Amino acid sequence: MIKKLPFLGVLFILQIQLFAQVGIGTTTPDNSAKLHIHSTDKGILIPKMTESQKNAIPSPATGLLIFQTDNQSGFYYYDGSIWKIISGGSDNDWAENSNNLYNLNTGNVGIGTNSPTNKLHIKGTLTYLLNDGFEDNSLSPFTTSGDRNWETTNNAPEVFTGTRAARTKTNLADNESSTLEYTNTLSNDGKISFALRTSTESFDKLKFYIDGVEYGVWSGETAYTTVTYNVLAGNHTFTWTYSKDFSVSSGDDRVAIDDVKIFSGDSSFRLEDGNQSDGFILMSDANGNAKWANSSSLDDGDWTITGNDMSNANSGQVSINNSIVNGGSLVVSNNDNSITSVSSYGIHGITHAVDLIGNAGVFGESVTSGDHEIGVKGNYALWGVAVAGIAWGISDSDIPATAGSSNDKTNDTGVFGGVDYASGYGVYGLNKDNTGFAGYYEGNHAITGTKSASVPTSKGNQLLYSSESPEIWFEDYGREKLKNGMVHITLDALFYETIFVDEEHPMHVFLQEQGECNGLYFIPDEDGKGFTVKEKNNGQSNIFFSYRISAKRKFYQDHRFGLDPTKPLKNNISDAKYVKPRTTEISEMKRILEEAEQKKQTKVKTKKKLGKK
Repeated sequence: MIKKLPFLGVLFILQIQLFAQVGIGTTTPDNSAKLHIHSTDKGILIPKMTESQKNAIPSPATGLLIFQTDNQSGFYYYDGSIWKIISGGSDNDWAENSNNLYNLNTGNVGIGTNSPTNKLHIKGTLTYLLNDGFEDNSLSPFTTSGDRNWETTNNAPEVFTGTRAARTKTNLADNESSTLEYTNTLSNDGKISFALRTSTESFDKLKFYIDGVEYGVWSGETAYTTVTYNVLAGNHTFTWTYSKDFSVSSGDDRVAIDDVKIFSGDSSFRLEDGNQSDGFILMSDANGNAKWANSSSLDDGDWTITGNDMSNANSGQVSINNSIVNGGSLVVSNNDNSITSVSSYGIHGITHAVDLIGNAGVFGESVTSGDHEIGVKGNYALWGVAVAGIAWGISDSDIPATAGSSNDKTNDTGVFGGVDYASGYGVYGLNKDNTGFAGYYEGNHAITGTKSASVPTSKGNQLLYSSESPEIWFEDYGREKLKNGMVHITLDALFYETIFVDEEHPMHVFLQEQGECNGLYFIPDEDGKGFTVKEKNNGQSNIFFSYRISAKRKFYQDHRFGLDPTKPLKNNISDAKYVKPRTTEISEMKRILEEAEQKKQTKVKTKKKLGKK
């Protein structure tokens, strides 16, 4: 028994070592490793085998490691279900080669999407700074101010989506306003959109502002519509203000908004090559290498594109459907035969902008300083109108036909302007400098209606009408005093230069006494430059009197009546109608305008339903 004790002691020691770390080439194996192999000139050789040998391993353990010698050679480990390559070889995953990362598969690569449709498909998302439909029954984070605050509502007709919206209160009185406001900062350029409806009379307005600048105005009975405006990066204040005028009510007398959204898109694609800059475009060489380039510097006489703009900086001309471009930078020709029921256009300009001052389908501007610049010029071949403004309620058929001819010809007209609306203008001229003129006519001027001056009064601007005559008279007025029953009056020199006076065209003088006397009469000077006023019966009064002089306009002294060639050459009395006088009351005029606007809106809605423009 004593001889066996040393052997048992060895077994005991070996058993203790097997449960500790094992070091090969080191006496201090790392505590985190069961097996620590250390060498400076040799490595570990993992079992090498072919792919078929690897696949023949029965029930491989998870984590089993081998080196495959064929078919995408490299280290493979078993993850519990399949063999996966660690390095080397090539498969359908991304691989690293020095500083390059590549993929040899034939499919597509998606970033931000799991269903790419192209070799590289990058998908971005919108970032919402605000998305508020007032569903929490609160105006926060908006603030409200004014004579009455805004409020939330669950009244179905005033809700666009969901169950709630924001609206003004019905008890907003005349001449009061109510404001809703929101302020925040956009880190990138974005947009604001919101839905709105109005139920007001036409003089009550809902106005939308961005940083105090008006972007939209709405009134009347309107169904919900969604509007969208661009917003630059930075801090902005968005304001909705509903203002009532001093009288008249219509509809619910309130407005509502819903689904207010402020959002911006993240950059779906970003490429920095050192040449990147705002407005640059990607330019490719013959081998497909792309880099950022300034589109304006790429001008070779062709069209260049910058952002949403397309331009051509050459000194030549552009022609569309026309090979002759003499005298024009852009010539567009429409060769359609106009003997059809559809009008044809050389240029048809359309804009979809809403409620912004200055919107135009076509804008013409001459920017070279000169004496004969024209922004927009019109012309025609035989019969027609050089420039026509067809406003509400007017069609091409309203352009006056040549008197006595068939209706397929029109007068030769330089400018035609027409409208059929209570507060509309056929032609509107404006000159804020009193030295100039809002309208100027070199020639005759005919009006079938009234000629009037619009003057301010306590009851709005009222119209004062001009006196009319079958002849052409100039008049002058004055006031003078008798001296012992007599006084001589000399005509104003400038007035005398404008009139014609002779035996067949005498001057008329009307006198009005301003005191007791025997009556007055006048004696014209032989040269027509003045007249003498005397008291009858050799009276010697020294009273004041007023006078009115009427004389024929020089060069027009023989005019009396004159036929209008633009109207039918026949008896036109039977076609004439009584014209009702204008109202002088503000409330009545507002009713008329309100009625006109409602008819107009109804007509527009009907056209939209029928799909007409």
